[in-house]
Amino acid sequence: VDDSGFVLGEDLAVSEGGVVFRNAILEILQYKPTRAQVHEIPLLVITPQINKYYFLDLAPGRSFVEFMTSQGYQVFIVSWRNPGSEHGDWRLETYCSALIEALDAIADITGCPQINTFGFCAGGITMTSLIAYLTATGQGDRINAVSYAVTLLDFSHPALISIMKSNFLLKFAKGSSRIAGVLNGSDLATMFTMLRPKDLIWDNWVNNYLMGNPSPVFDILAWNRDCTNLPAALHEDYLNIFNDNLLAIPGGFKIHGEPLDLNQITQDAFVV
Repeated sequence: VDDSGFVLGEDLAVSEGGVVFRNAILEILQYKPTRAQVHEIPLLVITPQINKYYFLDLAPGRSFVEFMTSQGYQVFIVSWRNPGSEHGDWRLETYCSALIEALDAIADITGCPQINTFGFCAGGITMTSLIAYLTATGQGDRINAVSYAVTLLDFSHPALISIMKSNFLLKFAKGSSRIAGVLNGSDLATMFTMLRPKDLIWDNWVNNYLMGNPSPVFDILAWNRDCTNLPAALHEDYLNIFNDNLLAIPGGFKIHGEPLDLNQITQDAFVV
């Protein structure tokens, strides 16, 4: 894909907003409302750690941020730090702690003690772990309602990603990231590309190599190439959740020593 024609802030991610909170692990972006009145309860979008946040704000007319602000929502989005090898010990609980600080900041900014959350993909797994932890520690009412997009929580159901279930592959993946401190973003992107070989490999191979045509200029593929690393410890947590289906087992996974039980989560949920 030809991504040379895209500039962040000019061609991609153009909705008006700014950073309103930062810690070592994340930044919180708040977007300017485009309506005179807004809903009282703000929305925090929890993005996947494996992608850059701006897939939610690709271009006018195809922007989640643009649509949500036009509907009167106070929109906040997580932009995760792209970790280096020195951050290899960041676990899922590390990310949940960072999000709790973000919840505090958003409550201060908006004056609203409750927050709606929307998790995308791995961000949905992180969000669920956070809410289960808050519930277990008597803080569940901080979250009003939740939404999910493309999030798998119960890996006992057939899914395309299940082709990756191999003890050898998982052991190799854990060992490789542990040695490097991170799972390299390009390796992660290759793995997800392998799940969509027709769209993301062969169509381009035929167009670019076999037919000799120019590479397509496509913003979503340019975003897809803007890779992020995954800390080794978080990678290991995700692999264990995936392989052993830990979130579907009450007490199967712990955050800061608290066993998580998704059955105890009572928030209304909208699932896409």
